[in-house]
Amino acid sequence: MKHWFVVGITCALIPSLYGIWPAPYLSMRSQSEQAQFEIMGLTQLINRNVDTAYVTLAVTPLYDRSFFENRIADCLFGNDLLSDTLSAINVTGSQVANRDATKDWLADYFGLPTDFKSMIRFLPVVANSITDFYLYAGLNNVCKGLYFSIHTPIVYSSWNLDYFEAIAKEGIDNYSPGYVCPDFTTKNVGVPRTDLLTSTKSFFSFCQTPKLCSSVTFEPLKYARFAPNSCSGNKHVTGLADIHMVLGYNFVLTDWSHLGIGLRAVAPTANRPRGIFTFEPMVGNGGHWQLGAQFWGHYMVWRSENCKRSCTLTFLMNVTHMFNAPQTRVFDLCGKPNSRYMLAELMSSQVNNLRATVNADDTDPANFLVPDAQFAGVLAPVANLTTRAVKVSAAVNLDLITMVTYVKRNLSFDIGYNLWSRSCERITKLPCPTPLTTQLWALKGTASTFGFTFASVPPVPDNTPVALSATESTATIHAGGTIDNDHFAAATFDTGNTILNDSTTFAPIAQQAHTSLQPVIISEDQLDLRHAQTRGLANKLFINVSYSWFNYPNESYVPYIGGGLEIGYGNKNVPQRDVMANFGCMRCALSQWGVWLRGGFLYR
Repeated sequence: MKHWFVVGITCALIPSLYGIWPAPYLSMRSQSEQAQFEIMGLTQLINRNVDTAYVTLAVTPLYDRSFFENRIADCLFGNDLLSDTLSAINVTGSQVANRDATKDWLADYFGLPTDFKSMIRFLPVVANSITDFYLYAGLNNVCKGLYFSIHTPIVYSSWNLDYFEAIAKEGIDNYSPGYVCPDFTTKNVGVPRTDLLTSTKSFFSFCQTPKLCSSVTFEPLKYARFAPNSCSGNKHVTGLADIHMVLGYNFVLTDWSHLGIGLRAVAPTANRPRGIFTFEPMVGNGGHWQLGAQFWGHYMVWRSENCKRSCTLTFLMNVTHMFNAPQTRVFDLCGKPNSRYMLAELMSSQVNNLRATVNADDTDPANFLVPDAQFAGVLAPVANLTTRAVKVSAAVNLDLITMVTYVKRNLSFDIGYNLWSRSCERITKLPCPTPLTTQLWALKGTASTFGFTFASVPPVPDNTPVALSATESTATIHAGGTIDNDHFAAATFDTGNTILNDSTTFAPIAQQAHTSLQPVIISEDQLDLRHAQTRGLANKLFINVSYSWFNYPNESYVPYIGGGLEIGYGNKNVPQRDVMANFGCMRCALSQWGVWLRGGFLYR
């Protein structure tokens, strides 16, 4: 059997002439990667030049929300969007006149009529309600400069794809006999329009399928669904977004400055990707253990003569490696962006009656060729086949802070810059069976799945359906392709031989059906792991104001309270200039704004 084997490096060598190559899953910054919460308002309360132990606790209720919705949609769907400012996709049937076969998604794949036409628009938003906890313990009683810290947030995260559909034409066309089903109630009616779906939402969100004949199954979309309104799951998730721990030593510790280094470890505590949704709600870093270092220091550049005012510069860098984490991811096929939403057909290596010939109208059994496989009566979205267990790692995760603090008596004002960056993910397959390793699947495209006998071969009557072997490996999410290894279709029975008619024509104007010799089968090697890998880069500015009660009646405590706001900008690929984006590993990061209150105490 001829298989379509595409070695993994092939995907890596395909430059992104497509433009912005979509990523089936967006691996975003963990809500726990907030290094500013480890220093804001705490300049006078941590890294203290004292000989005793002390503990500083900070609790920060925070709300943040993403903006630049079109950039998130770019990462998910790439150049299929109508424009940079209109995050929408046209969905049109194969028989719609003047359809754009380079950008429109083919409605036929979703159980919709061939004359269906609509537009779906996306405004994806991520909103987080967070309670952040940070504890710093100065262990100067054990060793001057020794410290331990722990940082973890509790997160309620909402991920809303926020899409709606504007239907221009519901369509009236039936499916022709043989297009997906062997049955027909009247001439040229295989599946009536009333049994087809009425909207893309029915397919993507409600897990509905067309009502087909009893001999053919159309599987619902099991993975990469569009939420909300999905038939299972939730667009909200609550959890503890990782636990960050540091054991460090300040080898410089004075009243004016400190310089320290620490061992930083991150324990994953929240959910992992399951591939159920395209815009999958996540808390935490996706299940990665992390290990690395913390480097930080501060220097008081100015202090007034009465010591009641000062200005301090602070630097903090957390850098870690993200170890392999088992996850479930959805993949496109190599060279076919968004192909996870195409339609595949199950093939059987047990071929019944079907034959192929080089010449039309040839019923000589001496010229018959036997295909390696034929349609087995099951249709499924490609995402159902390309979702698999993988392990994912990233070489470097960086969270960097520079901050200026102005103190006037008990008031402190912080203004700072945060840089977050994560290097390109590395995705490798786990040795688990998948539908592509245990079964034979091929791209259907717009090829017919059944042909019909032209001449009676008693006791076989005219128009008896025979499953074909037609596949279209050149099909895309936009349009069908050409039939692979195209041959004319014929059939053999115990009592004779006949040609097979095309599904759309019957005597006396019959046209011979076409089939593949041999069909092209989808291989596991076709999964596009390269373009599923993403990296991240975001820049953030923040300000914070806090008040500390240094003259609190109980001298053991110094309570404080404050608040602040931030705005962050997630960098976007420019494919013409971004070499890494051209060969995979697109840069995806959220742009977000946030506000918070902050309170806690120093216990000494």
